[in-house]
Amino acid sequence: MNAALGPEQVDPLSLRAARLRVTAPRLAVLAIVREGLHLAVDDIAIAARRRLGSVSTQAVYTVLH
Repeated sequence: MNAALGPEQVDPLSLRAARLRVTAPRLAVLAIVREGLHLAVDDIAIAARRRLGSVSTQAVYTVLH
């Protein structure tokens, strides 16, 4: 992880290194999870929607898988 990033931020280079696409939903979901709260998928989806406006629950499941 890039040292310049805060603990809730996700380094896009680490996603690319894992051969994952860097998408707004993926970055939002991972940032929410990294905040350390133990949330249900629906709660993560709600938080991601607050950040992005529109994220499907399926997109959240896909990121978490």
